[in-house]
Amino acid sequence: MKKGKYTKLSEAGEVSYLGLFFPKGHPTSDVVDRIRLNILNGVPAENSGISVEEVYGAQQAFLENMLQFDRQVPHFAQDVTKKMLGDSVNAVVLTKGNLYDENNKLLYPGTIFPSDLGTNPWPLFKGSGTHGTIDDRITFESAAGYIEANRELLTADGCRKFEVGSSYVFFFDRDNLFDTYGSGGKLNLELLTADIIETNGYVGTRRVDFLRWNEAKKRAIPSVSYRQKHKMGLKSSVKLAQNKGKINGPKKQNADIIAFRYRGSESDVSEMIAEFSGFGRVGRFELQEIDSENYFAKAKKNGFRSFNLITRLISPAGSWPLEFQFQISQDYHNAEIDQNHSAHHSKHKDKSRIRKGMRDLVDTYTPTTNLMFPEKSVDVDI
Repeated sequence: MKKGKYTKLSEAGEVSYLGLFFPKGHPTSDVVDRIRLNILNGVPAENSGISVEEVYGAQQAFLENMLQFDRQVPHFAQDVTKKMLGDSVNAVVLTKGNLYDENNKLLYPGTIFPSDLGTNPWPLFKGSGTHGTIDDRITFESAAGYIEANRELLTADGCRKFEVGSSYVFFFDRDNLFDTYGSGGKLNLELLTADIIETNGYVGTRRVDFLRWNEAKKRAIPSVSYRQKHKMGLKSSVKLAQNKGKINGPKKQNADIIAFRYRGSESDVSEMIAEFSGFGRVGRFELQEIDSENYFAKAKKNGFRSFNLITRLISPAGSWPLEFQFQISQDYHNAEIDQNHSAHHSKHKDKSRIRKGMRDLVDTYTPTTNLMFPEKSVDVDI
């Protein structure tokens, strides 16, 4: 490997973007730090000096760490939802993916399969079985359950395969949920889905467009949600392509492999911000505040408000960074659902951080990062 301008990240004014997850010298952070240094020095993958054995070692260390993390998330979700919503919590999982016909032609891109997990979902969060993680198993089983309940409709529309993309777990106070979306002891899952997530036009094969806030606000109730982010390869590509000196502290590091999001009224959000800022314990876990971004006190230029809290989740099994996002329901709706609003996430992606010519260099490392952070596609036959 040719020598470059920088021999360590600090010389470029940076820290390890996985430094919140792994201590210095950890096999995974060691390899990604060397890749970042190579990119800053203009060194492509073929001259990286990183062996295949080192990459496999980084992969194994990463997977072992995430497996431990995965086992703790359901227990923390149980404790934090109780603190935020009370004792009677109802869970709903939304699985996003693509529907294909028998010739593998894409019929419905980015459709949503909703499933009601009920008031005691926690036994479901035990043991990952053959699906890798607990999250993977629940996602697969929820998608399979939706298909079984709607098989006749799906097959009539020519659907033969569902390719799972990602899943989201939402928690509500049960009384609030059924008073707002219930009828005859059942939830109107289509309406609920349209209110809480960007549908891309479909729930299953039914056309369900997003609703304007003036309509959705009538049903705005407090919720807690999380999505465990498994696409670390893609995330790494974005981080690795940033300009020199950009990865310079907790706000710029990778702290949101998993993030819990609370949404509610302005008074609800203010109460939660006060409750969790500098907070010590949540049930069986300790939380240590690392940093915060307060767009609640001073909104962004597009009007979006949020309070993002970066913490360290500590348990007997280990510790991991975890992000909280506290958002007023209207701000959440504008940013996540209303595609026409100026605050919608699709309208304010920051492209300036990717230096001209950097992308081609980063792409040479894609096989390496994909190997370190493996992703598996899950298909469910119909």
